Amino acid sequence: QIQMLLLLLVVLTIWILTLNGQTEEWNLPVIPSDFHRLLRTKFWTQSNSYGYGETFRSYFEYHLDWIIQWTTHGTNNNIQQRNLITKNLWTAFKHLPSEKDLPAHNRRMLVRAKKNGWNVFFAGDAEIENFMTMYYPNTSTLWAYNMIHPQARVATADIWRYAALFAFGGFYIDDDANFQTDPDQVIRPSDTLILSTESNPYNNICYSPQYRLSDEHMAARHHHNSSFRAFFGGRYLLNWAMFAAPGHPLLLQVLEQLVDVVRREFLAPQSALRDHQQDPSRDVVCATGPGLLTATARLALLRLSAKQDLNGSSFTALTGSQQLFRLEDTDFKALGGKFKTRPSSRSSKELYYRSYMQVHHTPLLRQYHNSSGEGAERGKRAAKHL
Repeated sequence: QIQMLLLLLVVLTIWILTLNGQTEEWNLPVIPSDFHRLLRTKFWTQSNSYGYGETFRSYFEYHLDWIIQWTTHGTNNNIQQRNLITKNLWTAFKHLPSEKDLPAHNRRMLVRAKKNGWNVFFAGDAEIENFMTMYYPNTSTLWAYNMIHPQARVATADIWRYAALFAFGGFYIDDDANFQTDPDQVIRPSDTLILSTESNPYNNICYSPQYRLSDEHMAARHHHNSSFRAFFGGRYLLNWAMFAAPGHPLLLQVLEQLVDVVRREFLAPQSALRDHQQDPSRDVVCATGPGLLTATARLALLRLSAKQDLNGSSFTALTGSQQLFRLEDTDFKALGGKFKTRPSSRSSKELYYRSYMQVHHTPLLRQYHNSSGEGAERGKRAAKHL
């Protein structure tokens, strides 16, 4: 019996140490403490088979002084105005195709970008993981990225786009989306973030009423009586195409919020998300996707007590002399934006992630804290589909 008790004590000690290690991971900073050193010295081009980043070093060093000012001190009137959105094109694929196997619209964007002096960073799952490990080591952002269930991998692509744009700026676009207008014709010298809205109307489906991103909590906290459906023309902000200057504060807030949502989801009884049993794919929308981006932007505007035109298409939320973001028309239509230009790149044997999650009730994360019955049950379902 004494031996059994000692064995149980050892197992319990190991479990506590493991739990403490996980706790430390989710409490780590969102960006590394030596972020600017990493951005100066680590160059991702060696892991990108396209190799179109040869001008990346000089271009990034040109912007680095401004990036450090922004990320360290925020915007102010002393920062010199220049073309703040960098010329980096980012696209996430499931598997990175060779150039000859690129879909026609991706190839056209590639040729146009190269012609106009843009750095092109097309990435599959392996390249994305390499990027996150290289630029976000020892961070809660990397912890959240690693916690995502493989069957919900679109959430990892969400995390990567925010992380890449925050680090280096540029233009992100999904592999199955198209943009007919030359990005150089879209960006204005004063732009720091350009967003658009989905055609889908906004609805309050994402967050538990007590969580800070919910309509209920924002209304109570900020004494805002107007309908939250009026924000951004009553629509969700989309994230399949985004233009950003490096170090944009809204992107930092998005990373902070998604880490908190993932952390609370891991601690199942404390989840920030509403119960999405009938459609678990909504967890992706709300934890990392358009739901999160929309709620974070609304909260940022309320916190800034910014000048808001709730029913207009042009937001002029200002911090100092800088515009927080410019809002284009729905789906970037006026600029030739088009979402889902082709069928999914997955084979016919693979279900689209939303369908898979709905059919199999796959949870958002690959593992859960099992100190509660709910966490243990979700953990079993997660392990079943790994």
